[in-house]
Amino acid sequence: MLAGCSVSFTYKYLDWLILWRVDDYITFNSQQDVLFETELDQLIQWHKSTEIPRYITFLDKLSRYLNADAGVNEEQVSSIIHDLRDAWLRLSEAGYLPLSKLALSLSPQQIKALTASIEDDINEAESEIGTVEEQQDEFYDNSIEFLSDWIGNLTTEQKALLIAWSEQKAPTRLRHLTYKKAWLAHLKYTLMRRENQPIFSKEFKRLITELDTFKTAEYLAIREQNRALWVRYIVQLSKSLTPQQKKRATKKLDELRTELKQIRDND
Repeated sequence: MLAGCSVSFTYKYLDWLILWRVDDYITFNSQQDVLFETELDQLIQWHKSTEIPRYITFLDKLSRYLNADAGVNEEQVSSIIHDLRDAWLRLSEAGYLPLSKLALSLSPQQIKALTASIEDDINEAESEIGTVEEQQDEFYDNSIEFLSDWIGNLTTEQKALLIAWSEQKAPTRLRHLTYKKAWLAHLKYTLMRRENQPIFSKEFKRLITELDTFKTAEYLAIREQNRALWVRYIVQLSKSLTPQQKKRATKKLDELRTELKQIRDND
């Protein structure tokens, strides 16, 4: 639905889009609607004033890396991963309190509907998990689609790199679903203990800001292996970029930076 929308358009209607998505999981009463909209507006304003400037700085870094004659190195790619992870952590920390207020307002019927909807999502994803080969093909196809949008037609060398990457990347979809089930079980546990404020606050914050604690050691280890592959292949792909591909990617980064500046500067 949003594939053809600009970042500025999406951000302008972000509150409506989030409300529309949340409605798939839970129906609020009038008081909860007011609470949700108030908290969401404050969160979006925080994001606009605090995070959007960080994103602009991040795009400046990407542009510098992209146009380096030698391509990016592993340390630089690792710094990109670190920046992305920090952005998510900041957002989860900022969203924890608003979400906890909403969680405390839910009725038993709403909790049942919410957790049932999440469980339905997990079951649907589990039924569509696919074979290892299908997951590899999906990763390759998605990578081709993403990179084609950013740099144009890929060279034979670049396609070969993506094939090798997809074959070496360990599948994590089943382990990710196991993590989601563990997270959902703890959500149910936490929501049943809302009368005990210290326990609820501690465990709900864990649900929002400490997601890795619900993942198995095996999953975390495989994720780190895949992350190392990500670093290695991004370095190789960066060194393979043609001048035309760099020009296209730089233009798209500039356009995105311009949109973010407009979001930052508009009231």
